[in-house]
Amino acid sequence: MDANIKSVKSLFSGPISYRIPPFQRPYCWHRQRQWEPLWEDIKRLAERHSAGEITPHFMGAIVLQQLPFSTGEVTKRLVIDGQQRLVTIQLLLKATELEFKTVHEDNRVMRIGGMTQNDSFHSGNDDDNLVKIRQSHKGDRQAFQGIMNQSGNEDGTPLNEAFKFFRQSVERWLQEDPLLRAKNERAERLEAALSEHLKFVSVDLDDGEEPYTIFSTLNERGEILASSDLIRNMLMQQAKVGEDEEKAGKIWGIFERDSWWLGRTPETNLKRTQADRFFDHWLTVHTHGTTRPPDRLTADFNRFLIRACKDMQQGIEGIVGDLNHSAEIYRQIQRAQLADTSSSESLQRMHDLSIGAPMSLMLWLFAHESLSLETKRSVSQIVESYIVRRKLMKWPSNGLVDMFAALVKKMQDVREEDLASTTVEHLFAQSNTLRWPNDEEIEIQLISQPMLKQKAAQKSILVAVERHLRSGKAEPLGDMSQLTLEHVMPKGWKKEDWPLSIHGGIETSRRELVESRNRKIDFIGNLTLITRRLNSSTGNRSWSEKKPELDEHSSLILNKRLLEAAPQVWDERAIETRSRELARIVLVVWPRVDEYRVQLESN
Repeated sequence: MDANIKSVKSLFSGPISYRIPPFQRPYCWHRQRQWEPLWEDIKRLAERHSAGEITPHFMGAIVLQQLPFSTGEVTKRLVIDGQQRLVTIQLLLKATELEFKTVHEDNRVMRIGGMTQNDSFHSGNDDDNLVKIRQSHKGDRQAFQGIMNQSGNEDGTPLNEAFKFFRQSVERWLQEDPLLRAKNERAERLEAALSEHLKFVSVDLDDGEEPYTIFSTLNERGEILASSDLIRNMLMQQAKVGEDEEKAGKIWGIFERDSWWLGRTPETNLKRTQADRFFDHWLTVHTHGTTRPPDRLTADFNRFLIRACKDMQQGIEGIVGDLNHSAEIYRQIQRAQLADTSSSESLQRMHDLSIGAPMSLMLWLFAHESLSLETKRSVSQIVESYIVRRKLMKWPSNGLVDMFAALVKKMQDVREEDLASTTVEHLFAQSNTLRWPNDEEIEIQLISQPMLKQKAAQKSILVAVERHLRSGKAEPLGDMSQLTLEHVMPKGWKKEDWPLSIHGGIETSRRELVESRNRKIDFIGNLTLITRRLNSSTGNRSWSEKKPELDEHSSLILNKRLLEAAPQVWDERAIETRSRELARIVLVVWPRVDEYRVQLESN
């Protein structure tokens, strides 16, 4: 390993090609965080140069490794670390070159151009060698070459946005003083700042040093790279990808074809991508239910990968194959888009209730192609009942991740015909804050307490109730996403439309009556589903006005039963009565553990 301080001029002068390997991310620098601060630093360097204050600005370290090249061809370096900085400097140089051309600084155009383009007689019949940097990602490569050759269009990629920003910045810099002599002086200062005063620490690796390991070591303690970025590096290392794009695509292509993997998970306490969360669940499954803190994912995955690759029966090819298969299943699980509608509905309700703890178990279950559909459906419905009942009780989710991971471990040695009963017994055996709520607790909760606050969860519960109420003769339910949650008695009720009443001659102050009503408005008995259009038309109107609207425009059985038993006055007593009715339906939709036992024994 050899480290030297190099200027931009020394890095890019002469025939050279910096190759970005497949394990690197696409270009991802942004205006506020990187481009603007860099440009401000360059302007300060230019001002200092005019004042004779030659103070270099260090851009950080880049790590390179020599690659083989043919005689007469460009020298090739593999960029192990620092690709974002090198690419940004190239965009800045090209922007400066074009603006120098605009103001007829021809000699400077030639000098800067020598740092952005290689001569054709060094290309070796490879167009990638004509530019100083060869991108690994085809999209980035096309955009970058289009900028450097001025043959591309402005397609809004980060590369094009960066180039436009720097070109506009250089143009404003040169135009600040309209005098020709001043322009020449400003161009001189800018050229000096860019080519001489921007410095890098260039680390050149020896042939025997492993580039992927160096990359991981440099980045594993930072916060910029996601865990999945480092895991990609590990997989590329074990597969010995080098510059083989086809091989890299087979390993990581599934995570690049869908931007969903880069999105954040709904977990509010963790800033993790969907890809990070998948690898966490996948590793839990393959380490027999072992969990870990988020900051241990990359280290634990690396240890597992090294051990697994020594297994001649599996090796890196087997691991990559399993990862790709499991990733596709996981995406279907998280999107609730499995082929089985019933299982997808169970998963969707877990997502609506913001409970991700069972996803390791769900990944293990649905990734097993040998398991029957009936088994998968039974286990997911049992887990759903446990999750929904706990959510209705508003019990905390602490400990659920480890509890479901323990179930994953238990499932490894269980016959298929016993998987559902094992799930029931494992969940029933939980105690204290992890136990399965019984019927009495659920009923008391629903008739005496407001529903959980999340609207998505409230709607999901009512949709499940509606599905249960519909017989096989009823018309299909249709797209439930078009329905919205409705309070029968609105939160913004007015006493002239919704008069207060006292039942049983109990003397109660008006303040107490108002407080009691406001509390009961969020009871399950006061909630229903209607279309958005009907919701906007009924709004805060009185019960006598709402009833005919619901009767005429709603085909939901939930609303038909509401209207059949509806009194002339919709008040606290009506809410309590319907809450009790819906509580009984909820207990059927999500049965207690004893009913699952009876059902499994009969099966």
